[in-house]
Amino acid sequence: MPDTCGLVISDLCAGYGKRQVISDVSLRAAPGSVIAIIGGNGSGKSTILRAIIGKSDVFAGVIGVDGIQVDASVDVTRRVRELRIDFVPQKNATFGELTVEENLKISGRALGLADPVTAIARALEVFEPLKGKRGQRVASLSGGERQMVALADALMRRPHVLLLDEPAAGLSSNVTRLVFDAIGEYARSENAAVLIVEHGLKSLRGVVTTLYVLRRGIVSYAGGPELLDFQSDLAAVFL
Repeated sequence: MPDTCGLVISDLCAGYGKRQVISDVSLRAAPGSVIAIIGGNGSGKSTILRAIIGKSDVFAGVIGVDGIQVDASVDVTRRVRELRIDFVPQKNATFGELTVEENLKISGRALGLADPVTAIARALEVFEPLKGKRGQRVASLSGGERQMVALADALMRRPHVLLLDEPAAGLSSNVTRLVFDAIGEYARSENAAVLIVEHGLKSLRGVVTTLYVLRRGIVSYAGGPELLDFQSDLAAVFL
């Protein structure tokens, strides 16, 4: 791979068991950028994310993070920790019976933060609607608020590579805008590479720097986000 910064995927073929879902996928998420993969249901979008974190089978190709090749022989937990990759699934893994603050404290302790209080305050500053709900159980929050907790939790860990699987699913337009603005600001301020898998198109405007369209496991478009301005044509031709 000639460029070793950020996330680089070359000629990736991956799937589950003997079933190949994606073929010869190549993409790059440079530090400070937000790239998006869009496509119809079953196109293989989430399989790419799962390949990066070792949750789908890689048959061929190379995945590299900051110049280090991701090897399937390396334990997934160790891979994610050492390369500072964070994955936020569509159905987040927050602890519903714990409060917002308790969820974030768990991450603080796991990271060994010297000052978790400051880190939590910074995370809640990004997602302002959570400020007044830090003592509320996550299970009692709306879907959008739970998603904000999951994202705040991920940002506290300050990953070099942030993987998001449909972060706007089920969110109102106002919450979606807040979430995507926070994602864009994080990429810029932390010089992080962000890769978003998304089904909706409107939420990506103004945030995404590069767009990939996946169709039947193959990249059918790779380029600037200006394609999002032609949603009906995009859906008819690519998805």
